[in-house]
Amino acid sequence: MVTGVILAGGENRRMGGNMKSFLRFGGETIVERQLRIMKDVCDEVIIVTNRQERFSDFGVQVVSDNFPGKGPLAGIEAAFTSAAHEILWIAGCDMPYVSRDAAQILLDSCEKGHHDAAIPVIDGVIHPLFGVYHRRKAAVLKDLLQRDTLKVRAFLDEIDTHYVDGKVFCLHEVDPRFVTNVNTPDEYAVLSGEGERS
Repeated sequence: MVTGVILAGGENRRMGGNMKSFLRFGGETIVERQLRIMKDVCDEVIIVTNRQERFSDFGVQVVSDNFPGKGPLAGIEAAFTSAAHEILWIAGCDMPYVSRDAAQILLDSCEKGHHDAAIPVIDGVIHPLFGVYHRRKAAVLKDLLQRDTLKVRAFLDEIDTHYVDGKVFCLHEVDPRFVTNVNTPDEYAVLSGEGERS
């Protein structure tokens, strides 16, 4: 049993204030695409946002940060607090290529190894905002936030994190673009063009 989590916080400054969740990609918004894909894997899906009214029509649970203004780590903490299940698949709202196959690899790695988290490493870069997390270390996460230690990497350093190399995804023929995110209008122009062709 898995809870899917879309982290839809952030102020979208580099996108000119436009909410990245609602950018169109391949005929649907990014959030619609993420919800559709996550529902294939997850028994429930949660959207974490401080603009709840914008997400009220999607038929899923929408929650706000318990530690407002403290970034993605606070979003993960809110998901830990609200999720019905112990295992969470977490993705940032600006990732149009979320992959059920990539998530399944991470889920299998996390559960088989009894790890606290499974995180992809693509081309040497760690991507903590597309990962699988177990809720058992919620107290560690809350303590970091209370001490204003806000980097997700700091949390990963405190728990048993299993890093899954990009070669594993390649072996399973998973497109490595699943970690791609969109931050600027120029990036969106390129990615949305790819989305229309895919």
